Amino acid sequence: MKPGLGSIERPMTITEALSSLKIKPGHTVWLRGGVYNYDALTCALQGTEEAPITFKPFPGEIAVIDAGWTANGAYTVWDCDYRIIFRWSGWTGRENTEGADASGLNAKGHDINTPGVQFRNAIIHDYSNVGFWVQATAGIYYGCVTYNIGYLGTDRGHGHILYTQNNMPEKLIKHCMGFNNFGWGIHAYTEGGTINNLLFVENVMFQTGGLDPNRDNPTYLLGGGVVADTSLWDGNCAYGPGMQFFGKGAVNVTFQNNYIPGGVTGIVEYALDENNVISAPENGTHIRLYPDDYTPERAYLAIYNWDGLDTVTVDVSDVFSPGDTLYLWSVQAGVDEVGERQDRAAYTVAQDGTIDVDMRASEHPVAEPYKWEAPETTFPTFGAFVVERV
Repeated sequence: MKPGLGSIERPMTITEALSSLKIKPGHTVWLRGGVYNYDALTCALQGTEEAPITFKPFPGEIAVIDAGWTANGAYTVWDCDYRIIFRWSGWTGRENTEGADASGLNAKGHDINTPGVQFRNAIIHDYSNVGFWVQATAGIYYGCVTYNIGYLGTDRGHGHILYTQNNMPEKLIKHCMGFNNFGWGIHAYTEGGTINNLLFVENVMFQTGGLDPNRDNPTYLLGGGVVADTSLWDGNCAYGPGMQFFGKGAVNVTFQNNYIPGGVTGIVEYALDENNVISAPENGTHIRLYPDDYTPERAYLAIYNWDGLDTVTVDVSDVFSPGDTLYLWSVQAGVDEVGERQDRAAYTVAQDGTIDVDMRASEHPVAEPYKWEAPETTFPTFGAFVVERV
């Protein structure tokens, strides 16, 4: 019998898979390795809340989707494991000297428009925008590494690490790392819609706006033309500009365990408890290690090295054990053209549960944007890592 379309012997093309009626709720789609070059791709598959459609990278392979991206299918889970990469390499330039928009730059975006979509541990880079829009209710954005987003207009830099809106039910953004873009970091903003019931947990944003030579944009922003109602900010970190509650401000905010040395400004109703650190003195070290929710083999690490030490000792014993071999990926280095992560260094956990992390700037490159120059590294003062046990 001839193998069916979609089998390992007769795989579908990615365009066939993204709209196939053969792929049903509860199915898993495996993406084979390689670079998928298209002008634009749209996922139209429809899972259900009880039986989502899951996408995964084929074991041992890396899939690079080089295309404008739109998620229009509900209840899909992109379980990327840092081996499904989304990017747009087709820029003709990153500055429009004649206007505010991206006209003439051949820009493409990465947008999520439908309910129940989850992006886990994706690498997303070099799009004009990344949008997690109000229609994408009950969505989850988890562990994603996003960088080199946006372009420079005549008015300012455009392109946020994540532009999001929401109403009901809650939307979760957790363990994401973002850096080196033209706009803001996490930008929860609207002029006339809704920005309610948003959960921001243990995200690490740094040097946001770093590609705009004139930038002074907040790392985190919540607010706009309406009052933002009900949000959680728990354990988030920022390196660079601080956080702003913008426009008409926010109510019913839970703000706890955050480390935002750049300060918090704006109109907001919240109790600033003793676990938050804002406008911190820039001396000593501050370390955050967040365990992954889905696998015990992974964690997320942020190191503030205010004194500029060559190495910083990090206690990893809450997540890992003495003798473990760990790979630390400095996310600032990004990935190469075939999706291989750059700047991954091995460490062995000592008997006291610590590792000594190399913070020298000379040892940590920065991912270069398409059609733009890379900014300087944040090392030795700051580093952000994905930590994985072998």
